[in-house]
Amino acid sequence: MAQINFLRERSALFNILFLSALALFCTGIFSLLAMVGIQLIWGIPVFSEPAALSDFINPAILNPMKFLQAMYSIGLFIVPCFLFLKLAEENPFEFLKMKTFPAIISLLIAFGIMLVVQPLVELTGKWNTAFPFPEAFGISDWIKQAEEQGEMVTKIFLKADSINVFLLNVFIMAFLPALGEEFFFRGMIQQYMTKAVKNVYIAIVITAIIFSAFHFQFMGFLPRMLLGIILGCIFVWSGNIWLSVFAHFLNNGAAVTLDYLNQRNVISEEQLESVASDNMLVVVLSLVLLGMLLFVLYKQRKQELQPQ
Repeated sequence: MAQINFLRERSALFNILFLSALALFCTGIFSLLAMVGIQLIWGIPVFSEPAALSDFINPAILNPMKFLQAMYSIGLFIVPCFLFLKLAEENPFEFLKMKTFPAIISLLIAFGIMLVVQPLVELTGKWNTAFPFPEAFGISDWIKQAEEQGEMVTKIFLKADSINVFLLNVFIMAFLPALGEEFFFRGMIQQYMTKAVKNVYIAIVITAIIFSAFHFQFMGFLPRMLLGIILGCIFVWSGNIWLSVFAHFLNNGAAVTLDYLNQRNVISEEQLESVASDNMLVVVLSLVLLGMLLFVLYKQRKQELQPQ
């Protein structure tokens, strides 16, 4: 009973802070376990030479880094959610709304949503890039250097010379982040934020801002926030966490797949650079179709909740 009183009788904001602290603790534990695994499996002396994993040009550290990334995702996002719900004696299947898998029609709607939103993502990305970051204290230079380093590390991670490596990349770079981030941000943070602010749509926007800021990639802040809002609406209007996980996975998986096809010379860099956001007719059409698909999802949920 003490566990129930400790978490259930506290405010929603306290529970968000407690979950965040729990996430930091679990991240530390899983990072330590990953380091031990790297030293035992690959023989890299990560404890005596901490910089050993910083040599991104060295191909020998690629698999250890992927292992570390996987453990990081599990420790930061997935384990804290279930540990928190265990402490609160909540049923995770009910609380996270994961008891049933979405219907085919819902999956098709989610697929359509993630497809038609892309011109809007590109447009907000261009707005974001054009944003005048402050020059004081070298903030602008720091942001640009961080973005460049992040892009370099991502490109190294996504290198794949076989279908097996590609599938591993899909699992680590697309599936695990989609699963963990949806559990953590939509399943936990957004629901507690809704209780805190008493308005589901304000909670969706606040959670999307937190979700985007968490990635520390400021050149992509606006498009990531937009996607966070879309994923938040999908979760609320479907009442099913698996649908937002699926939509998130589609977004991540498309990026991994397109990069792989580019490496295999199936598509070129020029073909990857879409100019859809330069055509306002395409942008308006994207906005209209997005609204229609979200409305269909909303109406479908209302019909499911109506008594038979």
